[in-house]
Amino acid sequence: MKRFSLLAVVMAALAAGFLGSVVKDVVFAPKAADAQVTQKPDFKIALLDLERVSRASKKFRELKVEWEAVQAKLKSENDKTVNEFESLKNKLRRAQNEGETEQAMGLRNEATAMEESMKAIKEVQKNYLSELIEQYQKQVLDEVLAAAESYCTTRGYHLVLQDYEVKKSDSELFAGGSYSERLLNKPVLFAPGVIAKTNPYVTDITEAVEALVKG
Repeated sequence: MKRFSLLAVVMAALAAGFLGSVVKDVVFAPKAADAQVTQKPDFKIALLDLERVSRASKKFRELKVEWEAVQAKLKSENDKTVNEFESLKNKLRRAQNEGETEQAMGLRNEATAMEESMKAIKEVQKNYLSELIEQYQKQVLDEVLAAAESYCTTRGYHLVLQDYEVKKSDSELFAGGSYSERLLNKPVLFAPGVIAKTNPYVTDITEAVEALVKG
C-alpha cells in the first residue's frame, strides 16, 4: 500500500471515531432539564407559613379558650365596678340636690378615690393581658417550631424560610396599611414551581407540619 493511501485510511478511521463520539455525546447525553429533574438536590429549602400552622394547632385552640375565659372574667369584674361607681355618683347627686353638704363631701371623696382605683386597675389589667398573650404566643410557637424542626431534620432540609399569604384590597394598597407592611417584611417573594411541585430545591411544608400539630 502506498504511503498516501495508508495515511488516508488512518485519517478516515480517526474521523469515524471522532464522529461517533460526537454523535454519542449529542444524541445520548441527558438534557439539562432532565438532569435537573432526576438528580437529587444537594441543598433543600423548606417554606413554612408559621402563622397558618400556629392558628391550626391544638395548643392554639386550647389557649384561645383560656384567653377568652380570662377576658370574660375581667369584663364581668369591670362591669360590676362600673355599676358600683355609677351607683355612688347617683348617691352623690341626690345628696347635693337635697343639700346634704357633709354627706356629699364624703361621697365625693369616695367617688374620686374609686375613680383613681379604676384607672390603676385598668392599667394593671392591660399589662397583665399583654404579658399573658405573650406567654400564650410563646407556648404555641415553641410547639410548632419543635414540630417543624423535627420534620425538617428527619427529611434532610438545610434551610427553612418563613412564608405567608399577603391579602390586599384596593383601599389598602394606597393607604399604606398592613398589606404593604406585611409584603415588605415577607422573606419569600417568589418561589417558582413550588405550587406545581416542579422545583426540586424548594418545598412548601406548611400542610405537612399543620397535620402534625392539629392534634
